[in-house]
Amino acid sequence: MITVLALLGLILGAWSVRSICIKQQSNIKKLVKSFVAAFYFLAFGGLSSEDINKMPVAIVMLLLGAAVQWYANRRYKTPEE
Repeated sequence: MITVLALLGLILGAWSVRSICIKQQSNIKKLVKSFVAAFYFLAFGGLSSEDINKMPVAIVMLLLGAAVQWYANRRYKTPEE
C-alpha cells in the first residue's frame, strides 16, 4: 500500500504540473504553481512511508489535492482571441 500511495503521489504531481503548464499565464506563475503542486503531491505521497499510522492522512490529502486540481481544470476557460 505504501508503494501505491507513493506512485499515486507521483502520478498526481505530474498530472497537476501538466495541467498548470498548459494554461495561458505568465511563466513565473507557472513555475511557482508547478513547484508548489509537485511538492504537495510528492510530500503527501511519501508521508505514509515514514509512519504507517499517517496513511489515512496521506490518502485524504492526496484526494483533496486531486479534487482541487480537477475543479481548477474544470473551471478554467481558454481566453478568447
